[in-house]
Amino acid sequence: MRHTGWWLGLILFGCDDHLFVHETGGLYEANWKGVERSMEDWGCTGCHSSQEPLLPSAITDDLEQSSGLYVVPFAPEESTLWQVLIFAEGYVGMPLGAPLPEDEIVHVEQWILDGALLD
Repeated sequence: MRHTGWWLGLILFGCDDHLFVHETGGLYEANWKGVERSMEDWGCTGCHSSQEPLLPSAITDDLEQSSGLYVVPFAPEESTLWQVLIFAEGYVGMPLGAPLPEDEIVHVEQWILDGALLD
């Protein structure tokens, strides 16, 4: 549970916009541009542009520094980003409320499997 501390602020301080409304633009490309677009459509940046982690910059910084905090290239099972999207045990699922449909998140898994390039 090393990656769960960041959500404490979200729970304590809340984020009243974008919590339970998931407007999506359909299926996304399995590349960084598609992942960024989906984060905006899902409302991730509504909360995470002012609360930790700051998205999408936290992910780009993580990948550029090879820290593996949020994304481990080629390994979705080791990537916090993927684990929160699938509501994996030991992680706080995001977006809060309910998981997104599998067909709307599969591009994130594929992007990670392809090496999580910042194209």
